Amino acid sequence: MIEGISHVTYLVKDLERSSGLLKTLLGAEEVYSSGDNIYSVSREKFFRVGGLWLALMEGESETQRNYEHLAFKIAPSEFKAYQSKILSLGLEIKPPRSRVDGEGSSLYFYDYDGHLFELHTGTLEERLRAYASSAVTTIRKTLVFRGTEAYHYTDYFKKQGVFSPETERYLLDQVAIEVITLEPHLIGSLSITQVEVSLTGESLAVDLLTDKLKLMFMTAGG
Repeated sequence: MIEGISHVTYLVKDLERSSGLLKTLLGAEEVYSSGDNIYSVSREKFFRVGGLWLALMEGESETQRNYEHLAFKIAPSEFKAYQSKILSLGLEIKPPRSRVDGEGSSLYFYDYDGHLFELHTGTLEERLRAYASSAVTTIRKTLVFRGTEAYHYTDYFKKQGVFSPETERYLLDQVAIEVITLEPHLIGSLSITQVEVSLTGESLAVDLLTDKLKLMFMTAGG
């Protein structure tokens, strides 16, 4: 059974320089230095950083720049101070990715050996809520758009004198089919009662639609 993360190790060319970075920027506490008494594969130092055991080991890093990174939690009020520290150390800051409202802010920077680190103001719980809220909004917007299209079809059928409750149900089914087909990743664990569709000038909750439609949403993960 996994009890948690034991430690994280990084290979660095200059052990002393990288140690200084951890202490100055992250407030790391050095708890061990091997010196020339090598018990592992090379000289190393151990640190405590926010409760994490972080190890630096002397060696050639083969790091290729990508999005793989280690993130540390910081308070939102400390964001600008950390940004200033990073710049004062001459480190490169990586431009942030796009974000949804409510998931927090991040500072991405490369250390002297090209390892990517992140200082993040949010939590897992906040990000999950932000993603769920964004998904609900996107689904609702998509359904309203598709529902508006269905409304025009409804108006057409009425003018032709062939509109019926069965026609309305069919159109609503087509709305759901298109949304689930085009945006399956947005369904996630959403409850079907969280989604609304605008049709014939009214707002209808998905849970008021046909059993077939409910089943489709549930099958898709709702």
